[in-house]
Amino acid sequence: HAEAVDRLAPVRAIAQRFGGSHAQRDLLDLTLIEAALRAGQRPLATALCAERLTTRGHSPLTRQLLARTEGVIPALESAHAIAWVVREAATMAGQTVPLPDKW
Repeated sequence: HAEAVDRLAPVRAIAQRFGGSHAQRDLLDLTLIEAALRAGQRPLATALCAERLTTRGHSPLTRQLLARTEGVIPALESAHAIAWVVREAATMAGQTVPLPDKW
C-alpha cells in the first residue's frame, strides 16, 4: 500500500492533463486515500479527506472515509446507534460519551 501511495500521489497533481471524467479522477483520489489508510499514513489520508469535504461534503463516502481516518467506526444506520445507546445506557451511568456535533 505504501508503494501505491508513492506512485499515485505525484500522478494526482497532473491527472487533469491525461483527461478522463470527473468520476475517473475521483477514483484516483479514493484509491490514494484507501492506500494511505492501509499503509498507516493517517495524516495524508486525513488531509485528502479534508480536501474532499470542501468539494464533496455531502457525500456519505467522504464522511465514512473521514471517520476511518479519525479511528471512528460509523453506525450503518442511525437506528443501530440509538439501539446501542438504549441497550448500554444502564452500564454507562455517570460516564461522558463524546459525540460529534455535525454529522
